[in-house]
Amino acid sequence: MLPQYRRSDMHIEQVGDELVICDQRTQTAHCLNAGAAFVWKHCDGRQTAAWIADEARRAGISLDEAAVDDAIALLYEKDLLVASATASLHEPKRLSRRVLTKAAVAALVPAIVSIAAPSAVLAQSGPIRDGGNGGPIDGPPIDSF
Repeated sequence: MLPQYRRSDMHIEQVGDELVICDQRTQTAHCLNAGAAFVWKHCDGRQTAAWIADEARRAGISLDEAAVDDAIALLYEKDLLVASATASLHEPKRLSRRVLTKAAVAALVPAIVSIAAPSAVLAQSGPIRDGGNGGPIDGPPIDSF
């Protein structure tokens, strides 16, 4: 199966060269660095990892086929891709936490940072007290997804 980005139940925002995807189904926000964002955007259900790596090189992004494969595996793990029925050229693979941790150390390796969004109850529970003078902590309001 060729990788295809999932768009249902998602809010997607480009922030600089990164991509923020808020998954409303899992109440999780994902921040994809430039490499992971490039891979995700090119997973249209018709392209192979080799093709995506070639496109990255043409765009001046340093991603080889192995890095694209790793990014695709991570995108599957985060449920940001679905398997396309177009062909069976790419099966998602699982990476160990050790391999992912080592890979994330390199600056150009595609990486995804995910956080769980607060539940509606927590998001509406009022300001957080700072513990010092008991007043609310200054900062932007928290919006739920």
